[in-house]
Amino acid sequence: PSLEESARSLGRSPRQVFVSIVMPQCSGAMSAGGLLVFLYALSEFGAVQLLHYDTLTRAIFSTWLFDRDVAMSLSLVLATIALLVAVVERFVARRRVNTEAVAPATTTVQHPLGGWRWPAFGFVGLVVGLALFVPILVLVHWTLRGFFGNADLAPGDLVQPAVTTAMLGIAAAVVTLVVVLPVA
Repeated sequence: PSLEESARSLGRSPRQVFVSIVMPQCSGAMSAGGLLVFLYALSEFGAVQLLHYDTLTRAIFSTWLFDRDVAMSLSLVLATIALLVAVVERFVARRRVNTEAVAPATTTVQHPLGGWRWPAFGFVGLVVGLALFVPILVLVHWTLRGFFGNADLAPGDLVQPAVTTAMLGIAAAVVTLVVVLPVA
């Protein structure tokens, strides 16, 4: 905030402050987030497959049973792409100029929204609702449809798989904690 205020007091417009001060400070987080999204999309199988896009992971999965050599080759291509993107992002991150403020932070400038307050609140509520509640409602719908649409499935049949899943999750969490704790 102090850099933004200094730039504004020196005559820069809000747009110039955004481009020259705010964006360089956000670029590291944006590139790291972009890397995470890219690598997730690269390795994703389920959601991308449901959208009818052909991906490397789908090709690896479909060829694994029939021709493991082809599947291993495709896996190598996938790993090479992921490694190349991570190395390029690291190289770009090292060349990025450190633009973090060294002065103590002050309060940010707040702009009252006035009449746009409630439409903005509604938009944020819509985004949160679509991002959180709609997937939960779809999962509940699928669960209920699976229970009531399948006469062979009893709720008691799911106890053992649920316990196994929970135990595997707990074991994975403990292993992760043991591996990460010395680093922390």
